[in-house]
Amino acid sequence: MAPKSNNNPELKFLLETLNQITPGVEATIYLLQTKRRLKPVLSTNKAFPAVLNFKQSFKISKEELKNTVSISPEELEESLHSVGIQAMIPLDAEIFLAVHDSLSVKVLARPEMARLLRAVVELRREVDREKRNRRQMLEEISALHDVGRSIQSARNLDALLNFIMKKCMEIMNSEAGSLMLVVPDSDELEFKVALGPKSDGVKPFRVKIGQGISGWVAQHKEPILIPDAYADPRFDPSFDKRSGFRTRSYLCVPMLYQEDILGVMTVLNRKDGQPFSENDLTLLTTFAAQAAIAIENARLVKSEIEMERLERELQIAAEIQRHLIPEQVPQIPDLEISATYRPCKEVGGDFYDIIPLNNRKVIFVMADVAGKGVPGALQVATMQASLRAYLEFSQDLKEVVEKLNRLLINTTMDDGFITFFIMSYDLDSHTIQYINAGHNPPLIVSEQGEIKELNKGGIFLGFQPWTYEQEEVSLAVGSVVVAYTDG
Repeated sequence: MAPKSNNNPELKFLLETLNQITPGVEATIYLLQTKRRLKPVLSTNKAFPAVLNFKQSFKISKEELKNTVSISPEELEESLHSVGIQAMIPLDAEIFLAVHDSLSVKVLARPEMARLLRAVVELRREVDREKRNRRQMLEEISALHDVGRSIQSARNLDALLNFIMKKCMEIMNSEAGSLMLVVPDSDELEFKVALGPKSDGVKPFRVKIGQGISGWVAQHKEPILIPDAYADPRFDPSFDKRSGFRTRSYLCVPMLYQEDILGVMTVLNRKDGQPFSENDLTLLTTFAAQAAIAIENARLVKSEIEMERLERELQIAAEIQRHLIPEQVPQIPDLEISATYRPCKEVGGDFYDIIPLNNRKVIFVMADVAGKGVPGALQVATMQASLRAYLEFSQDLKEVVEKLNRLLINTTMDDGFITFFIMSYDLDSHTIQYINAGHNPPLIVSEQGEIKELNKGGIFLGFQPWTYEQEEVSLAVGSVVVAYTDG
């Protein structure tokens, strides 16, 4: 494409070269604006020439350019003579050198000189292209460096992904861009970032993996470069219809982490109207790799925060439970008591208590709370405090258990049930009374090896109102009662 500005370095370089070849040359550089219009952009003349308009086309084909050294005054239209042009030398299909003095025409209007001037123009263009390529490369490296530095310091994933997408669109000169992530436990992609005109119109929508170009890229884990979106059968035009945006060229790459698909990055329509290049594809793939690292880093940080939260929760729960489990079993004459507590986690929902009463009775309690951690520990604490308060007023196990059940129904979540076993042992009559509310049945083992399960009672506590059944059993000398939880 020919330069459009009189500040163009290649045209200035051409005039400088002309002055070195033919000092004092009078010449003007024209650019072909239309087939019938030439515009002067640089001149050695003090009086700047006018725009030239032709009655017929002045367009020179590439084939004609090879065989044309210069156009003599006889071949030029009458309009050129008025500005004193002695010869017109085409340097390419759009750049023409008009020579005003006859002396310079003799030097410049020769085949070898025309070839030299054309080579000068092409050489300068090549130098400028190389400079632009280097500048582009530096901008790309700088953008990638900025993104990499942001990944290290970012705390907000949404803001970071938005920054990456903006940098990507800026360096690739695209009209619009988006970043979509795989929705966990689904076969869909959702928009995490959408930038450009009409972008708000697509954000609410999801794309099925395998559907459209983005879905195809996510499914096959391969990048895709499409110069004309509407010519590709995989393109889904429904998004254009919904948003009012017109997609021309389409570049989409997968975001992968250890072969797992995290999402896709897409850029649409270069602002200069050109299709995306293989270099653009490589660059977007690099940005996508950085975005994948950022996403995975954020997940690791989130996981670490969650682990720290869980650890704090377990420490709190352990402190609560430390005050709930008896530090040592009470020493009661004619009764041997032993207890062992080994939670499978740092804090479990299992609980036991031994409560000596003033009337030579001992209450034994064992329970297993559905929840673990802080919720489970708080539930156990509520139950223990309430149990001890109820026993202050009544030692009727049926009454106490039914009160506990009503309390837990009103104060716990739907899944916050408790299996519960309570037993009262009379030191004088050697009898036990017990209620089993859905707990693993404790066992009575006699000296003769006979075993009895203590399974009378009802459903677990905290589920629904219930009338519990109580049983009384004589406990022979030498018998053992074993109660346990299943962890």
